[in-house]
Amino acid sequence: MSVAGISDGATYAPDLAGADSDGRRTCGTVSIGSGPPLIVEFVVDTSLSSQEIVPETGQTRWEMTRDALNKVFSELGLGSSPSIGLTFFPNRGDCAVAPIAVPAAPFSERLRSQLLTALDGVNAPAGARPTTAAFALALTDSQPRLLPNGFTLSGVYAVVLLTAGVPDASPACGDQEDPISALENQVRAAQTEGVPTCVFSLPGTGAARDLLVDVAKIGAPGSDYPDAEPPWYCFWDSDQGANSTEELEAGLRCILAGYSPTENECIGYARDFPRSCFLQLGINFQGADPADATAEVTVGVEMPRNMPRADCSLAGANGWDLTPDMHSVTFCGQSCDDYLASLNFTITFGCKDD
Repeated sequence: MSVAGISDGATYAPDLAGADSDGRRTCGTVSIGSGPPLIVEFVVDTSLSSQEIVPETGQTRWEMTRDALNKVFSELGLGSSPSIGLTFFPNRGDCAVAPIAVPAAPFSERLRSQLLTALDGVNAPAGARPTTAAFALALTDSQPRLLPNGFTLSGVYAVVLLTAGVPDASPACGDQEDPISALENQVRAAQTEGVPTCVFSLPGTGAARDLLVDVAKIGAPGSDYPDAEPPWYCFWDSDQGANSTEELEAGLRCILAGYSPTENECIGYARDFPRSCFLQLGINFQGADPADATAEVTVGVEMPRNMPRADCSLAGANGWDLTPDMHSVTFCGQSCDDYLASLNFTITFGCKDD
């Protein structure tokens, strides 16, 4: 039997096809703890200034950003990562309008391929920097929505803004407000709705750094900046000369591991998020049988498996069930209350053909 210990809503996805034990085989046990899954919306600057060369490296700002994202996405483990979405700006002329490059989805090999293809598709960065419009576009992706498997993508959303300069305004794109005030107001509104913002200062940022720090402070959970300095905020400065790409990679790994990259140090999230009775597992037990699974919360309360999911709408409904692909679980009734009370959940899979 294999056991994966999980924290902060993340899960690990071992291939347990060959695992066995005495008697009836247990193809895997997964424990999930302390919170809902994280959904990260990356908003990436591909404006004309991204073609500027960072002297210490000989690469353009975009080449460094692309290479860092490529490497991090390529190395992410299945199931151990949050859901990810990707938006570029500008993505049409000087504007940031639909479609989103890669809508947020649970991390998988398919999503990895989509992310890498989208990054490779940015051949020649150009245009203005419609940061506010891009941020608003990403927020449209941060709403619960139905997935092809019939479940709803939900969890704790965070916007990660990667940029190197101040936002531009374009009346042709519908921008009427001062661009800096517009971005700050957009970030503040998102924070009020429970969507924090993490800011990555890209290589060669220079004079825009102070503005980006302000945006990060506004986007911190519970912040009322500038009236008061937030106790912490999510900001990463990758303007580190010859090591800029490596610095950027480190910050990206930090946020995707469920930590806040604050002034180039990874710290644990200190946020009180709403809890959900939908749990995204993101696992792939290749020898396991989803029909033969048991579950209990860590405190030892056995959870009955008496759904389909539609039973959650019935009076007195109680139980849980997995999607057929074993990527998600839904609780209802008392089972939901038990899960929310402890925020710890253990699921054990039997093996196929036993």
